[in-house]
Amino acid sequence: MAGPGTGKTRTLTVRIAYLIQVQGAAPEAILAITFTNKAAQEMTARLIGLLGAETAQRVMVKTFHAFGAWLLRQWGASLDISPDFIICRDEERRALLAQAAPELRMAERDQFLAWIADAKNRLLSPASPELSAMCEDERLPGIFQRYEDARRRSQALDFDDLIVQAVRLLETQEEARAALHQRFHWLCVDEYQDIALGQYRLLRLLAAGGANLAVIGDPDQAIYGFRGADRRFFLNFAQDYPGARRLHLSQNYRSTQMILDAAAQVIAANRDERVPLQAVQVLADFVQQVRIEIFQTPTDRAEAETVVHQIEQMVGGTSYFSLDSGRVADAPAAPHAFADFAVLFRLGAQSRLLVEAFERSGIPFQHVGQTPLLEQPAVHHVLAYLWLAVQPATRIHLETVLGSGKGAFASGAMGRLNAQLAASPAGLCDALMAAALAADFSFTQRERLRSLAVFWQSPEMAPGQPVARQIEAVYAFACRQASLRGESTEAEQIAQLARRAAPFDERLADFLEAQALQGETDAYDPRADRVTLMTLHASKGLEFPVVFIVGCEESLLPYARPGAAADIEEERRLFYVGMTRARQRLILTHAASRFLFGRSMQNAPSRFVDDIAAALKALREMERPSPRPAPVGVQLALF
Repeated sequence: MAGPGTGKTRTLTVRIAYLIQVQGAAPEAILAITFTNKAAQEMTARLIGLLGAETAQRVMVKTFHAFGAWLLRQWGASLDISPDFIICRDEERRALLAQAAPELRMAERDQFLAWIADAKNRLLSPASPELSAMCEDERLPGIFQRYEDARRRSQALDFDDLIVQAVRLLETQEEARAALHQRFHWLCVDEYQDIALGQYRLLRLLAAGGANLAVIGDPDQAIYGFRGADRRFFLNFAQDYPGARRLHLSQNYRSTQMILDAAAQVIAANRDERVPLQAVQVLADFVQQVRIEIFQTPTDRAEAETVVHQIEQMVGGTSYFSLDSGRVADAPAAPHAFADFAVLFRLGAQSRLLVEAFERSGIPFQHVGQTPLLEQPAVHHVLAYLWLAVQPATRIHLETVLGSGKGAFASGAMGRLNAQLAASPAGLCDALMAAALAADFSFTQRERLRSLAVFWQSPEMAPGQPVARQIEAVYAFACRQASLRGESTEAEQIAQLARRAAPFDERLADFLEAQALQGETDAYDPRADRVTLMTLHASKGLEFPVVFIVGCEESLLPYARPGAAADIEEERRLFYVGMTRARQRLILTHAASRFLFGRSMQNAPSRFVDDIAAALKALREMERPSPRPAPVGVQLALF
């Protein structure tokens, strides 16, 4: 049991090194499972530092979903899962559902996808009687079944299937289960408080062969209940494994004691008896103890300006604009870099005014959680070509490839094409060539099919070509087909994708899987000297010298999802996670009036802020900002 800032990832890493160097464990016999790609990469890098690259890279370090993908590519054939299955992100899931249930209105699709994901998190199938308790819509079992049928036709697995099918594999296939028990003798799991039922069952199956299981986590940081995570799996660990040793890590290496005390007061309403966190002595002695600052602003727009103004003050001014407008006067040498700051919010919708304020100020920032690169239309289009190269049976990607540009295929033509392809025993290129001779399609559509088949047989797309070169070839071809426009923004996005592909050399399937498994926090670049804007959920596992939490108001913190009551305990834990991201300064803001989701709201300050003792808080009331005067006849000195 390890609180925030106590070194959870380091503890597991050093344990693995100890097992190898002192206990003589074979590196291949160790499986370390994390929740984020960032944590997996960090653990691997630390192991390389401790053990050297050759030994460290023999340890399997993966996220739950990456491990599920590896397992199913190795053994999934016994479940009729192709080793070349594709992994569906949200856009592909929507396409599958549209294919499976075209009668659904656009507004209904996301609701049904959420129900299907919830069912899979509970390890339910379309035939499970428990589905009726999840929702009152009688169509769910049938639509769920049709979605699963469409998924199988495209040789696809969605994100949840990587866990569900891995559990099914180990429950039903003795050969696979025995092979894993023979290989993995040591299991190490990070962030155990966030596991859901499927992940719990997967670990139980892996450990059933007698493997040593070590888990680390903090029940006070369990924030994914809405995804099916259940902190009770952590709390009941000793019941599952009666001989387990329980260790407590309570030395915090991140935050000042004042921040820890304030966070402890917030979480106290949820706490069972647990060991309180203590800042290590070096922090207590050498870091200035600053009270938690609370800023009250009249509006959400004023709140955004307040955040920008405070950051400008702390870096000593950032632009001619801030000096010229009088926002920073005779500032001292900057004690902070831009990368020292994080601005955290409960909902993505809160970020709009913050982004506008940062853009006006000239402060460089990275907005984690904005439309990711992989969801940009041009990038999604190029990736569809590449997935088809790996798995020609994927109809959802063929629809993406042929759905726009010259000779585009609308739903009717696409249905006829899919029927022809399903009836053809030939490979995809030959089947497309045959379809190009059919009278079922217009002249431009037949030309489109022929040119696509020729392109896939071109030298640029031959196996063994560098992935980055294939990306460039696909983009050029898509522009010739008028599916993409070739404008500068598109070109830069494709260049970014090619840069991501460079380390993969010719390993196209590995590259595509890595992109499919990208999470929200993977967009965060710790090397960038920029202020970070992100949701509270995305901030998990990160730390910054200065943290702002904006929107500390009732109806936002705690937040109630539409149609559901707020889970106050989980919302309190989420606020606690945000507070404990801060190393030196924590600034909380709330607005008296906020415009969100098309309506104006007047909210009281969050009950969580009220839980912090007055002695730890410094209250600031900010006035409504007056319009900044346009500078007239003022020129800054050059020397």
